[in-house]
Amino acid sequence: MSPYRILIVEDNRIEALDLIKIIEAHGYDLAGVAKTGEEAISISREKNPDVILMDIRLAGDMDGITAAEQINRNQSIPIIFLTAYSDIRTIRRATSTRLSGFITKPFSEHDVTNALEVAIYKHESEKLVHENRQWLKTVLESVGEGIIAINSTGEIRLMNQAACTILGTHCDLIGHPLSEILTLYRSSDNLPVHLPYHVQKSTPLSEIDYPLYMRKPSGSRVYIDGVISPLEEPDHGCTGVVINLRDISESIVMKRVVHDAYRQIEDNLEKFALLNDQIRNPLSIIVAILDINESEQLPDIMPYIHEIDKIIDQLDNGYIASSKIRNFLKKHHEID
Repeated sequence: MSPYRILIVEDNRIEALDLIKIIEAHGYDLAGVAKTGEEAISISREKNPDVILMDIRLAGDMDGITAAEQINRNQSIPIIFLTAYSDIRTIRRATSTRLSGFITKPFSEHDVTNALEVAIYKHESEKLVHENRQWLKTVLESVGEGIIAINSTGEIRLMNQAACTILGTHCDLIGHPLSEILTLYRSSDNLPVHLPYHVQKSTPLSEIDYPLYMRKPSGSRVYIDGVISPLEEPDHGCTGVVINLRDISESIVMKRVVHDAYRQIEDNLEKFALLNDQIRNPLSIIVAILDINESEQLPDIMPYIHEIDKIIDQLDNGYIASSKIRNFLKKHHEID
């Protein structure tokens, strides 16, 4: 790994030389030396140093704190302030920036190296945390299902875009109670369900009731399924839960359409059977009577009988096809 690059902002030539000797003796690279706040901003933009050693009192109109504020607007660079002044007002102004440390003048080599090590370690740790958060955010946003993490008191700690879409809300709700945006109801009795904030193991929402639903402001229902899983920390046990949500409204609607179609086919099959009997039986009786009596009208009426038979055969074929469809629906769509 290449050495960390340090920018020194110091208008006192002797102190600047002392700082250069210290950082080079400890293996750091010099990114540059600035005497004014304006120079510090320019070099920071050009060289993007890893750490800035910034004197608070500088030559010119801009002091080190103002320079640090402007650098922080566009860059994330740890800044260590050098000062011979320790008044409360100066300290408060300095701490309003991304302060990474203070070195009081006159300084020792140990003061400088310690401050640099702490600032670099802190910055690298913060950068790693930020990168991990970005990775986590990217992963969560790539998941098609809604993810909501809540703590043990029911406050939202994390929520991805898919969850916001399902709930029909914005995502700026970190710290808000989950109950503000989500109430689930049982389909069996339309009573509200209180989601647990502590669970021992992953629990499907279907164990509470199926399907659960939430109400949109318009009054329409959104049917929900998913899983509640524990959030556990070493030595602390369950500190909250992660709720995985899926919008199953389309599936529920489709099941109802299939169920209604199945019932309609059942009704039609009964009507087919009844109609078949109502037509075929009287015709059979008429043909039998005419045949027994050797009626001269039999040849005249038989063409009509055959036409009706064809129609009845078509009804029979429809009955058989409808029976196959009914059996398919019953087998593949869990219809009782």
